[in-house]
This record gives sequence, structure tokens and C-alpha cells, in this order.
Amino acid sequence: MICVSRLNSRGLEYFKKYLNNLRENPDLKPPFEILENPDYSENFQDKAHVEQMDFQYRTHMVKYLSKALENLNTSLELENQGLWSWLSLFYFNQVCPEDLDRKRTPGMDYRHIPNVGYRYKHRHLLAGPFQVFKMYEERARLLLNGVVHTENKIHHELGTRQNFITNPSIVEVADALYFDKSKNKPKAGTQSKTRGGSLFRLITVIQQLELTYDLYSMNSEEILQLLPEEFDNWKDLQPVSS
Repeated sequence: MICVSRLNSRGLEYFKKYLNNLRENPDLKPPFEILENPDYSENFQDKAHVEQMDFQYRTHMVKYLSKALENLNTSLELENQGLWSWLSLFYFNQVCPEDLDRKRTPGMDYRHIPNVGYRYKHRHLLAGPFQVFKMYEERARLLLNGVVHTENKIHHELGTRQNFITNPSIVEVADALYFDKSKNKPKAGTQSKTRGGSLFRLITVIQQLELTYDLYSMNSEEILQLLPEEFDNWKDLQPVSS
């Protein structure tokens, strides 16, 4: 177990340089040594501790971190860029694991160092799912499905649209339509671009409904009743909680 810290400006630059070098040398070892080096990081005076965990799924990660970090300000703002970057480095074997050839593929920087601009901040592999779980807990299961080192494309589609991700009723509608409770994962065809009633059609229809209705004032059942017939085959028989 280790005391949670944050990377300072030097630490952020060091981590960013490592990510850039990793793209050129995919077997480069992570700089774990800077996690407790006062030249690169500063702690929160023993306010929180984390330990290395083998998170089988993203849901395990957010539940663990929500408890471990409960005494910290965990918002995705500029002042917390160092916190979430430190956590990414600490859990680098989870967010950027080695493949069978012992090489790593880090992807874009914002997956590991938060980009606090609205377009990308939800794409940080730890902070993005964490924020969704803080807002919606179990209702966010559709957006949290999958493993830690990959992005959830459904979360990405809703997260880039502020009027979607900040409306609990729309999140519940998406869950009711596209989450397969029996298999504990999204329904097949959810992200199809050609199938009627898919997620992409829901986005289009919701944007049309917003021109006429105040969807923030409506519960999920009321919104479901507004959807055209193409969504009927996606609906669950169970009522949706509001």
C-alpha cells in the first residue's frame, strides 16, 4: 500500500516524455521511480492510500478507487491533472499492459494524462469512468462495461455530448435499451450504424426531441414513450427506475 500523491509539473513532463518515447520503444519500462520521488511528486499528507490491484473489469476499478479516494478532491479539473496522472502511472500495468511480446501501446496522451478540455477529459482511462460512476453508480453499467485498458465506445459517444451525459434520465434510457442484464454486457448490435433503434439512432432521435421537449424535466419512462417504433425491440419488459 502506498500514500496517494500527485505529479508536479516536472513529473508531468517526465511522464509525458516517457509516453512519447514509449511509442518509439514499446518495451521501455515505466518510470515507477518518480511516484515517490519528491522532485517529481508530492503527497496529500496521508489522506489516501492505494495498492496494486488486478482489476478484472472497469467496474472493479471504479468501485475500488471511489472508496480509496473518498477523502480527496477527485474532480477532473486542471488542479487534479497531477493526481490522475500519478494514478495512471501507478496502475500503468493495468492501463497499458504488455502484450505477448512484452511491448506496450499507450495510445494518445489523454488516456494517461487528463486533457481537461471537455472534448477529451472523459477519455482518461481511470478518471473518465470514475467520474461517471460517481454521478450514476450502478446506473452507469452500460458506460463502464469492459476492461480498464480499453476505452468504452458507448461512454465515448455519450461523454462527448454534455446534454446526454449530464441527464440521468437519458443515461437510464440508454441502460434500459442496450444493457443485457442476463449477460451483464451491452446487447449485440448496440453500436450498429445501420440497425434501427441502435445507439446512434438514439442520439439522433434525442437531439430531435430536444427541439420540442425539456428532457431534463422528464423521467426515463416518459422519454422511452416518446421514442419511435424502431426502438420497441430493444426495450426491456421491466420498468425503468426514475
